[in-house]
Amino acid sequence: MATITLGKPPKNFKKLVTFKMLDGTDGTIECLFKYRTVTAYGAMKDQMSSDLGLSDPTTATWALIMEKRRDKGGEFLALALDGWNLDVGFTKETLEQFADEYPGGVAAIADAYDAAIGQGRLGN
Repeated sequence: MATITLGKPPKNFKKLVTFKMLDGTDGTIECLFKYRTVTAYGAMKDQMSSDLGLSDPTTATWALIMEKRRDKGGEFLALALDGWNLDVGFTKETLEQFADEYPGGVAAIADAYDAAIGQGRLGN
């Protein structure tokens, strides 16, 4: 049985996240999540809940909306992760590329992070 110690949280933790890819196969990514307290997680969610930055909705195009969605996905990944096991570097550009090419992957990573931090569940 593990000993519970307060005041000494881990810096991060690993979790495998699996999601359905467009071809119907399962994609799996090992995420190195940043540890946050529930309070810090709430602050992060507040930060992410800001609008998409479309000051004039009458000039918004679908291309612009999807670009902003990609940017927000990359921003979330940067806030939630310390790294991953993909064969590309862990940069702003690759985070945005992942968000652009695998939006379902971003959603699965967000769900896994919420289950681990927001709900306190790390297991499957």
